[in-house]
Amino acid sequence: PYLRAKLEVRLARQRDEEDFSIRIAQTRKERLYRAAVAAYPYVSSAWQAWIFCQQLLFVFGVTRTHSPLMWFA
Repeated sequence: PYLRAKLEVRLARQRDEEDFSIRIAQTRKERLYRAAVAAYPYVSSAWQAWIFCQQLLFVFGVTRTHSPLMWFA
């Protein structure tokens, strides 16, 4: 949770800075970084939905694990 909170604060600050800049990403690294910043909300939402579904399935006895990470392990 600590790292996720730090990452979200940094990405929010980065999005705010990029909203006011008009420069075009020149290097491949900058393009990949911008793509990661743009994709983070969708990836985070999908991960949280997966966690919710996994916990719901665990409550109903469909799966043996309560977490996707435990399922991977």
